Amino acid sequence: MMLLGESRHQSRDWRLRFGIPDGLLDDLVDSVTEGITERMELHDSVEDLQGKLDTLKKENDQLKRVAYETEREIRELRKKNETLIQKSQAERRELAELCEIVFLRENDTEAEPEEDLEQVTFPYEVQHTVVVFGGHDTWSKAIRPMLTGDIRFVDRGMRPDADLIRHAEMVWIQPNSLSHADYYKIIHVIRTWNTPLHYFQFASAEKCAMQLAREDRKQGP
Repeated sequence: MMLLGESRHQSRDWRLRFGIPDGLLDDLVDSVTEGITERMELHDSVEDLQGKLDTLKKENDQLKRVAYETEREIRELRKKNETLIQKSQAERRELAELCEIVFLRENDTEAEPEEDLEQVTFPYEVQHTVVVFGGHDTWSKAIRPMLTGDIRFVDRGMRPDADLIRHAEMVWIQPNSLSHADYYKIIHVIRTWNTPLHYFQFASAEKCAMQLAREDRKQGP
């Protein structure tokens, strides 16, 4: 701009020497000045836009992180919800079986096994990993030969093994002849690992064996 100003000052001698019209050089200088001003304004505008673009990029990165964390929390909540639903369903089944046992005992009667299992022949080989707790010695002695395969009868007096319960696909409890301490420990492990739990509804070893076979078949292979 200083050079243009100086050229404007010195142009008078050039106009006189070369016969250049008075307004021509001034118009040329004004045109150049306007061009330079526009370029400077455009440069400032580009820098301003670049700054806004950088800000938007930072905000976008922050939103992506927030979205990722939100999705992760949603996945975790879904898993927890599914676990709670499974536990709730298992507890409802357990409560239904307990209510049936209480009802039968209060009315001094027993449920009858389903007819489709009346023809079950023993010994019956279970299709799943089964652990059985409770029952008097005579009951335990009578039922053992009727059920074969991957089934474990826990003797009275033996403390419940958490690993044994954890790896079982079904746990069965004969409510009589089982201490409260052992019962609560079994229930705690079962609820921790969501192991299916069933209660024998009969005093007869044969009927209990048929009840177990029924549930074993329901579970499928």
